[in-house]
Amino acid sequence: MAAGWQIGAQCLPSAQLAASQACSMAFGVTSSGLLSCSSATVLGDVATLIMSDGQTADVTLLPCDRMTYADTWGPLFLTIVLGTITIWGVRLLIDMFKTGDQHV
Repeated sequence: MAAGWQIGAQCLPSAQLAASQACSMAFGVTSSGLLSCSSATVLGDVATLIMSDGQTADVTLLPCDRMTYADTWGPLFLTIVLGTITIWGVRLLIDMFKTGDQHV
């Protein structure tokens, strides 16, 4: 499994992408008007969101494991290849011990 960073239920491959996702989800209404995130910076596992009114908010990015191609299809292909080779080997072994009219 490849390491990633989690925001909500999403596991993203990099901390910068996770911070951008957190920034896009940060908005609201205050007494002075609409508040939204204008940019985000990452330092370690903490994303600092800079809001439209100049305030900052810190979001802790949680690590997560995300599935990759090698995690899903690699073991399946390996199993198929090894199974095919095993069946072929067993058939060769059986053919070695066939005699007379059993040999086709």
